[in-house]
Order: sequence, then structure tokens, then C-alpha cells
Amino acid sequence: MTCVRGVLSDGFVCERFRLQVCERVFHGLAGVHTIGVRLTLNVGTVAASVEAAQLAADVGRETRVAFLPAVADGEKWAVQAGIVYESAAVEGLETASLLSLVFRSRVRLGESLFIGGEVDRLRVWGEALEGADATLLLGVRPVPSVSLACTIAFTRWGGAQPGLAVTLNGEGRLGLSLGYENSTEAFKGAVGIHWRKMWCDAGVLRHPVLGPEAAITLSWGR
Repeated sequence: MTCVRGVLSDGFVCERFRLQVCERVFHGLAGVHTIGVRLTLNVGTVAASVEAAQLAADVGRETRVAFLPAVADGEKWAVQAGIVYESAAVEGLETASLLSLVFRSRVRLGESLFIGGEVDRLRVWGEALEGADATLLLGVRPVPSVSLACTIAFTRWGGAQPGLAVTLNGEGRLGLSLGYENSTEAFKGAVGIHWRKMWCDAGVLRHPVLGPEAAITLSWGR
């Protein structure tokens, strides 16, 4: 779940060191939850993140591991390219694996406008998965404490799905985010609290079919 500290200021290159731990619970699906860890190291304008997450259910589990290096020039621009390995095991079925690439970019235009893009799950090896998922992003910060982000998602199955998110930051200590995704018809909300070098982000999502889910992320950086 995206942290609510601000889509404009929280780029690919962050503090020299950041550790994040997240747990996600799917209340609409009994016995299903996800635990994830991300470690990010930054040296100058170059950073690298290592992510690992596992979704556990009564009938099986899914594992995801990613290595995501990035290069950035402050808040002016950032480029990230990485590799992701995913494996799904379901009782009674063979294990399915996928190795794919992900590309992300962001460019800031002036003081209050930026654009970005993402290409996700571009297959390298594994299960047959034609095409890729792509997202275009337009962000606006009309005032320092308010950020607006508009997205258009293009899935491998066709069609363009818009999304909208509003983030409010209170002097860097408290953040609030509200959003909607047309592709899943899901509403999202999150609140973030910053204390010294710690961040705590808690969020909820309401899916019309799968029901509600909740997540909490703890981050520490220096």
C-alpha cells in the first residue's frame, strides 16, 4: 500500500537507508493475508530496493521477490528498472512461476506538476503471460500540503481505466490519502504518522466483490 507522505516528495531515491514492513489482511476472504518486507539503500543519486512478500491462504500461497535499482536527480527526475520473481502454489495443482521486468519513471515539470509512467510484469520466463500492464500518472500539487494524482491504467486484457487520489500532508507529521480505482471499483483510504525517523501508515480498501481489506506499514529510515 502506498505511503501517504506525498506522491510528489516520496520518490524512488529516499534516505540513505529505509526498512519497511507491511501486513495486509483480506477481511472478505477468510484466512488470507500478506506479509512483506522492503529494504532500500541509497548512495548519492543511486538506490536499490530488495522486496519480499508472501500471500498465505488455506489452499496455498504466493511468493514475490524483487530487486529494483533506481537513479534520480533529486526531485527533478527518477528512473527505476528491476526484475521480479513470482511463484504460486495451490493444493492439488502444479506450482506456477514467473520472472518479469518492471520499469518506472518520473519527471517533475515546474514546482507543482509532474508526470510518470510504469510498465509492470513484462514476461521474461515462466508461465505464458502475453503483453504487460502499463500506467500513466499525472500529479499536481496546488499548495504544499495538497497533492492530486490522476492515473490511467492499461491492462494486458485491453481497455483504459482511470484512477484518482488526493493526499493531504500536515507539516510532515500527519498525512491523509483518499483514492478510487475504476478498474476494480475500489475505494481506498490511508492515514500516516511520522515520529522522529519512524513512519506508520495504516490503510483500508473496499472492493465491491472481495470486500474490505486493511494494511499497516512500519518504516524506519536515516
